[in-house]
Amino acid sequence: MEDVLEILPDLQEAIAKKQWRKANGMVAHLRPPDALALIMELGLTERAVVFRLLPKRVAAEVFTDLP
Repeated sequence: MEDVLEILPDLQEAIAKKQWRKANGMVAHLRPPDALALIMELGLTERAVVFRLLPKRVAAEVFTDLP
């Protein structure tokens, strides 16, 4: 299993540069627990971006597990 936090710096860079396709490619395959772990490491603005990039099913599950 890929350590999801390894993509954190690249994802933050893609978001900062508004490289939405690249960011989407990084998060589109994540399982809900991995997506949640990643989202919890991001700032509020980055969280919102990642949440919107997630597939709807994954986003819904992540939303229900947010603290």
